[in-house]
Amino acid sequence: MSLCSGNSSIFYNKTLGVVAEYEREYYGEAGKSTYRILKSIDPIIYSCYFTLFEYYVALSLYGRTASDLNKLSYNFVHNLGSIYDLTEEGIYRGVNY
Repeated sequence: MSLCSGNSSIFYNKTLGVVAEYEREYYGEAGKSTYRILKSIDPIIYSCYFTLFEYYVALSLYGRTASDLNKLSYNFVHNLGSIYDLTEEGIYRGVNY
């Protein structure tokens, strides 16, 4: 998503520059800047569309994982070491509070 918002902010900043060029009546530079802006719209649309597609894929994977007991048990067993370490740290901090 950062790519989408980064491209959008660059687009916004460039449009402010074009508006200033038209206000100062620098039509030659404003025309070139307008062309560059129109040329940069495609990557912005593509990156934002692709970001939404990635979120859809990620959420569908999370949904399938949450509904599959085998995957949930595997993830739980796979993370038992971290769970043990965090529980031990929590108890240690709780006792020495």
